Amino acid sequence: MLMEKVDRKVIIEDLIGQLEGQIAEGIRSFQANRAISQNAPSKMESRYDTRKYEYGVVADGLAEMVLEMQEALKTLRRRRVAPDGDVIREGHLVLVDVEETPGWDEEEEEEEEARRKAQGKAGPQAETKAPAVEPTVSRYEVMYLLLDRSCGDDAEAVRIVSAASPLGKELLGRKVGDLVTIRIGTSRRTRRTLRCRIKEIG
Repeated sequence: MLMEKVDRKVIIEDLIGQLEGQIAEGIRSFQANRAISQNAPSKMESRYDTRKYEYGVVADGLAEMVLEMQEALKTLRRRRVAPDGDVIREGHLVLVDVEETPGWDEEEEEEEEARRKAQGKAGPQAETKAPAVEPTVSRYEVMYLLLDRSCGDDAEAVRIVSAASPLGKELLGRKVGDLVTIRIGTSRRTRRTLRCRIKEIG
C-alpha cells in the first residue's frame, strides 16, 4: 500500500529543507549581484561597458525567483497533512502505473495536422511525415505529490507535479482505478502518449 512505502512527513520535510537551502543561496546571489550593480562606476569605461545594467537585471531576476520559492515554501508547509476524501486534490500523494508509447494515435495526428494548416503553418516548409515506427511500450511505476506549483527538486522516488500542468489537470478529481491519458510533445519526434492507471491515493 502507498502509505506503507513512504512517510509523507519525511518527504515534505526533505523538500522543505531543499527549498530553504535554495532560497538562502538565491538571496546570497541576489545580494552579490545587487552590490556589484550599485557599486559599478556610473560612468561607463566604454560604450560596451554594460556591467551596471547587466548585474542589475540579474539581481532583479534573482529577486523574483526568491519570491516565487518563498511562496512555494508556504505551499509545502500547508501540505504536511494529506487532504481528506477519496478523489485527488492538491497535496495528495498519487501512485500510478504508467504505460508510455512513442507518438500519438492516428486521430490525434490528423487533428494536429488540421490545426497546423488552420494556423497557416503548413505548406512548403511544413514538417514532412515521419516514417511509421513500431511502438515500443515502456511500463513503470511512479509516485506523484500533486501541488499547486512546483516546489523544488524531487525527493527520493517522488516527483512533484503542478496541478496546472497537463498531467496535474487530468489527475485532479480522479479516483483509484481511473485511467488518465496524456499526450505530450510538439514535434513528431518528441510526441509520446502516457497512460496512467491510478493505484493509490494518500
